[in-house]
Amino acid sequence: MDQTNETSRLDSYLTKPAQVTVANGKNVVRLTVKSSNLITAFKVEQNGVLQDATVVSTNTANNTRVVEFEVADLNAKVNAYAEITIPVIGYTGKYDVQLQFDEI
Repeated sequence: MDQTNETSRLDSYLTKPAQVTVANGKNVVRLTVKSSNLITAFKVEQNGVLQDATVVSTNTANNTRVVEFEVADLNAKVNAYAEITIPVIGYTGKYDVQLQFDEI
């Protein structure tokens, strides 16, 4: 996974801030993905394995989708993976990234 502090290209495809809820002792993060049709994969590490984030809702008119996933420690970076595909220019980018959450 990416171990840098550089901002990923994926950052521009995520609406901030993320929504965090705590239920039954678990931290659940919800993110809105912009340009949803271009993000063909979005996975978050769970117990050492990258797993697809759960799609909560999709808004085709706004080209967004809301995904959620559990995060064990909100103070630690979370490994994630995304694919961005832009067919009009024949581009597919595969990104190993880390998500970092800040309290506001």
